Amino acid sequence: MAGAKVDVQAVNAELNGIAARMGEVTRLMGPQVWQGGSAGNFTVDLQGHNRSLGQMMTQVMKAVAALNKLPMVIDVPAMPRVAPAPSNGISSVSPRGLQRLEAALRRAADALPRHGQRIQALLSEAGPHEPDTAQCKRTAAWCHEQAGPMQMRIRYAYASDQANLSFLQRGNSQMVGVPEKFGSAEMETLGRLQAQLYNSQLENPNEESRELLADIGATLRENSRNKAYLKAFFGNVAPGSVGKLAYTLHSKHKDGKTVLDDTDNRVLGDFGTALSALSRLERKEHPNPQTEDDKRLPLTERAFGKYGSDMPGQALLVKFGEGRWDSHLLAQLGQAALRWRLQYPSYKLRWPDSGDSDTQHNDGGDNRTNGRYWFEDWGFTKKEDFGLWGNVHHTGFGVSDSDKILLLQMDPAVNILEKINSQKDDAAARELALAPLPESLKKVDKNQQPPLGLSRMPGDTYASLLVAPDWIDQGATAAGVIKLATQAERHGTAGRESARIAHELLKSVSWWQQSGQKQISTFLRQNNAHATLNIGDGTGWPTWNIDLQASTKLALFRMTKAHIPSFAMDDRGRTTDTTIPSTEWATGQWNWPLDQVTAENVLSYFVSDESMRQELALATELFSYQRITHAIEQGDAENLKKAAVAAGQLRGDLTRVLQAQLIAEGKERQDAKDKSIALLEMSRDTVDEFAGRIPVISAASKVTGVQFAWDLGTDYLFKKMKSKDLAKAQERAKKLGLDGSNAVPLGIALAIYKADGKDAKTLTSSGGSVAIDRILDDQGRLRGGVSAEEWELVIKWAEEHGVRMREAMDIEGHRKIVFNYPKGSQFIGEGQRAYQDAMKLGENAKSGTAGQ
Repeated sequence: MAGAKVDVQAVNAELNGIAARMGEVTRLMGPQVWQGGSAGNFTVDLQGHNRSLGQMMTQVMKAVAALNKLPMVIDVPAMPRVAPAPSNGISSVSPRGLQRLEAALRRAADALPRHGQRIQALLSEAGPHEPDTAQCKRTAAWCHEQAGPMQMRIRYAYASDQANLSFLQRGNSQMVGVPEKFGSAEMETLGRLQAQLYNSQLENPNEESRELLADIGATLRENSRNKAYLKAFFGNVAPGSVGKLAYTLHSKHKDGKTVLDDTDNRVLGDFGTALSALSRLERKEHPNPQTEDDKRLPLTERAFGKYGSDMPGQALLVKFGEGRWDSHLLAQLGQAALRWRLQYPSYKLRWPDSGDSDTQHNDGGDNRTNGRYWFEDWGFTKKEDFGLWGNVHHTGFGVSDSDKILLLQMDPAVNILEKINSQKDDAAARELALAPLPESLKKVDKNQQPPLGLSRMPGDTYASLLVAPDWIDQGATAAGVIKLATQAERHGTAGRESARIAHELLKSVSWWQQSGQKQISTFLRQNNAHATLNIGDGTGWPTWNIDLQASTKLALFRMTKAHIPSFAMDDRGRTTDTTIPSTEWATGQWNWPLDQVTAENVLSYFVSDESMRQELALATELFSYQRITHAIEQGDAENLKKAAVAAGQLRGDLTRVLQAQLIAEGKERQDAKDKSIALLEMSRDTVDEFAGRIPVISAASKVTGVQFAWDLGTDYLFKKMKSKDLAKAQERAKKLGLDGSNAVPLGIALAIYKADGKDAKTLTSSGGSVAIDRILDDQGRLRGGVSAEEWELVIKWAEEHGVRMREAMDIEGHRKIVFNYPKGSQFIGEGQRAYQDAMKLGENAKSGTAGQ
């Protein structure tokens, strides 16, 4: 406020603060702290900044006197003077003294700008003034600039003088030689020296070890882009010691209960960040790790130790490390973690061998390895904390909430899979899932029992270890990896790998539906098993109606939709599973066909959920629509027949399992049949009415190479299935005297006729002729009131042009067109829009705009 008095005492306090901060820096600088090298230059610069700050303070006090219109009665705080130190080419420091100086520089860099701002505010209240406080910012910037090299000198001094680390405890001022500048050569030397210091602190820890490890970690993070430094450090640490670092840090807590504190986590994060950078660097140098015959052990693997040798410590480095990790390394660690969890579950499970639930039980079985649980080694969830092994009705049954959080945070499989998910690393996910299991872990016995049967499915690849009902995180991370591994690019090598993984997982689902779920639940229930965590998404002990967890089931369901061609075979003569892949002719997608038993088991597992059964029905209809449309576009009569038969087979499979499920839910047989047919018809009507409106369908689904449009489009169609628009479409179909199923066969016939270059205005057969516009309106939709005689001519014409059809009646008395082929009679009805779409496709093909 203009005219107000300046608070002289407040201004003086700020000036004293400036003097105090710079006085601390000045007092700490001397030959007993730093001598030689650029020490003299530092003292000269320091003196210059002190002198400039003194001049600034004098001008400020003069301004205060002028604004207050009073003589200046308070002396300006004195700035300390610096005696310049001699400079030479040899630099030596006292690590402790330089550490205090570095801290003082950082405090000054932080405080000076604030003092300057407050002085400006105090002067501005009294009116305009000339002096500014910009020197505070300039000096602060200089202090910050000087603190960085100081820190590097300190680290070098500590690392290079390990033999005399007693100065850490005694705080003596022993001088240590350090470089003046830190170029590539000096950083490489620093990395080697810090590795030696790191090794010495692991071998002979003392009270200062945590501080030193934290400082080494900070150096690693700050220099994670320095190739020479990273290679020098990780090339000289004791092999496997970094993988054991987490447990080493834990063991330094004398209380035996602290797992890891914030400082530990920060150290692990710093080391992990450096390792992630090193993993990328090494992959750049060796881009093909699975094919190159390189006998050298990568430094990242050398630092970690053998993958899986120290879980969960290795996984914590991945969890806390920032930056993207190399995909191959993540896949290798993920495989190790999945193997590890087969031996070391993150929950306790036991079952007695005799007695009832109200008496003390003898041990009949458990999921311990070597008589222990891994988490007991880390100082939490002690055996006595559980209160489980006596009366099973113990009120303390279970684990504490804090222990559940710790178990989740420490579980290595969860941590590594979560990193794959967060990186959206589909390459790592595919490599992980597709890798063959060691011979000792390949499961050919389908009668698995707990505890192993809870942690994996039968199978020969790591994909079988992703599907389990006992994930501590409810299967969320494994579900994410399943999605990445099976919903990546559909073509080329990646597409083939995705299809193979999906094939393996679908076999797992089939086993689970056919026998796995029942036999495991029965075992747990009959043996009165009990656990510290609820396992699966079903009810836990004592009823044990166990099931795959919701996130796992959803991921498998989405995968099933995306790989629906695996279910749509046009040849069902095959009764056993196949390992021969093929590409789907309508899309170019890699496909691993399923045998009929596996296909029906998979479908049966999902139709128990109402929304899933509806989406499956939509996916089958949408895929059939796409295949038919593709055949129309190509004018390929043979593929048209294959599409018809495969669509019928797929509908037949879905109808059978759906009817069985509805009967199991208590529906009468006829009612179940009616409801299953109604669902398929509604799904077909939805696809017929709305498929052309989905962006990914309206253009992409009509051209060669489209990828899993039936999957992407079902979310849209699922919403439309219950919309008013669909009701209108169905009402329109009723007015036409049909259910929409016979328009597409007619459209197919017309498309084939047009592809043959014949006149498409009239249908002429041996029985007579009928005008197309008598059958279809100008929108390509079937007209109402078509006579039986006209229909006979249409069917006769279609049969003579390669589409063998016959009329049939459905249970509601609606007319159907049924395709008849040597491979069997299958119902097919694809909707009212196909003729219109076929005509547009023909026009677009001629004009060169197909698919637009």
